[in-house]
Amino acid sequence: MKDDKDLFDQNMITDSEQETDSAAEEKVTVKDLFTSRSTRKGGYSVGLSIVVVAIAVVLSLLVGFLPENLTKFDISDLRIYETGDTTKQVVSELDKNVEITVIADLKNLDSRIKRIVDKYDGMSNKISAAFVDPVVTPSVLELANTNNVYVYCPQTQKSKTINFDDIIQYDMYTYYSTGQYDETIFDGEGQLTGAIVNVTDENPTTVYALVGHGESELGSFMADLITKQNISLKEVNLISGDRISKDEAEVIIVNGPTMDITEAESKQLADYLASGGTILYFGTYQGTSFKLNNLNALFATYGIVQQDGFIRDNSNNFASTPTYIVPKIDFFLNITSDAYNKRLIVLLADQTGKDFVVGFEEKDAARSGAEVYTLLESDDTAERVYVDENGENVVVSGKTVLGYFARKTETGGGRIFAFSDVMIDDVILSNYSNSVSNATIIVNVLAYSIEGMANVSIPGKSLQITYNTIPNGFALGTAYMIIIPVTIMVIGLAVWLRRRRV
Repeated sequence: MKDDKDLFDQNMITDSEQETDSAAEEKVTVKDLFTSRSTRKGGYSVGLSIVVVAIAVVLSLLVGFLPENLTKFDISDLRIYETGDTTKQVVSELDKNVEITVIADLKNLDSRIKRIVDKYDGMSNKISAAFVDPVVTPSVLELANTNNVYVYCPQTQKSKTINFDDIIQYDMYTYYSTGQYDETIFDGEGQLTGAIVNVTDENPTTVYALVGHGESELGSFMADLITKQNISLKEVNLISGDRISKDEAEVIIVNGPTMDITEAESKQLADYLASGGTILYFGTYQGTSFKLNNLNALFATYGIVQQDGFIRDNSNNFASTPTYIVPKIDFFLNITSDAYNKRLIVLLADQTGKDFVVGFEEKDAARSGAEVYTLLESDDTAERVYVDENGENVVVSGKTVLGYFARKTETGGGRIFAFSDVMIDDVILSNYSNSVSNATIIVNVLAYSIEGMANVSIPGKSLQITYNTIPNGFALGTAYMIIIPVTIMVIGLAVWLRRRRV
């Protein structure tokens, strides 16, 4: 019994010692909780995380004060917020302050308009932008109505108002036929840069537009580009007694006359050219027997004439239509150099089918003392269709000039630019503004002809998504949808069977 008692006491002592050791170990763990090596490492990690988060918060606050042009990048498919070299040059050369005020319900303001205005605000310290809600600040309506961008230069006290519909443009035909708004053009850069040039330029330019012979008005697209250049069009009717002077306007536009000028008008135009003026002519097709004898006689003194009839090109055309011509662009100074170097195209077409391309030819240029340069020309396989003196239809094959420049140096430097009127067809310019260089070449002509003028006219960017299509895609479709998938399945099955046998 004594032995059993001793054994029991010994076990109790052992258990008590184990409990004591366990308690001691537990006490040590709590005590050393914040001084152990692992705890110190964890503390460093937490501290470093707090520092990194603090740095990120501070950087985020600092970035918030940077201009939007440094913090937002245009990654949209259509690149509507990108500004080109023309805008960058205009902004960098600003020597006057420009104030841009957006007047709108700010809760419903289109984010695209806000972003493009913010971009200009950050491009120069000469430009400031403000967004004003007329409900909150009614006095702003003294500047312009709501849904407008008001651009003002304090030094010149000139202003220009841009309607939102001029920035985000719609296809009105779709609206009238379906009642749906179909966005077609985003013209934020063109309108804002044009307005800045307009309000800061103290010497606006005038260009004549000849009327009285059935001339066509310039389409809205071309007229808008000219307005962006800070050019005002002034109609002149020589028959009714209007006078023209190079001192008032260095260029006169003659757009698609359907009747010939008189001999008296020809004399006035000749005097205007002799004083150093420029005629920008757009010839129109009015039937295979249509003739402009007096106008051609005037042009002949500069070594060019408009041909009878119309032109079709079976090689260089658009949509497999011979009357939709894509002419060759010849290099000439700043007028066609950009289009030539960048391999851009010119499209001469009237999609209504009512008008056709007309051609020109050189005539006694050397004898007339004129220098003649080709700007646009057809392929060698082109054909001219006209009616001869006997009333017979005639088809002549061969290269035809579709854009001419003629000048004289000994008589004051008069110039004539001659194109077909489909060069400025409004449908073509509106639908293919990002694809063709028609408008750019014409504005370059104006810039070349008007002293001190630079081409700052920027076409709008298309909002239409152009899909790449394969004209004859049956074979490729069959390959991608049937042949390739079946081939992969057969190869996979063969590999599986071989591994299964192994």
